Amino acid sequence: MTLAKTEQGRAALTQRGLLSRRERQILILCDAKRTLDDLIRMMDVDIVQDVSRLEEQGLLMMISPTLRQVAQFSDTGTIEFMPTQPAGVTMTAALA
Repeated sequence: MTLAKTEQGRAALTQRGLLSRRERQILILCDAKRTLDDLIRMMDVDIVQDVSRLEEQGLLMMISPTLRQVAQFSDTGTIEFMPTQPAGVTMTAALA
């Protein structure tokens, strides 16, 4: 699964003092193309707890291959859901 910033995550990047340096780096690197393993290799540290915390705060989310098919992403990797769902796809199925 890949990681993507939410709108809240993108907004958090513009606010000073809200995120630690590592959390900022993680959010910047979450581009809806990289996996958690990719980020760990890039940052050369264990960031699992940081990613879990950011996910719990609603600043980033794990993207399943199915969800990737029904969502749109900005150039910066922020998830922007499509206004209508493709025929036969429910959001419950998309999150699986």
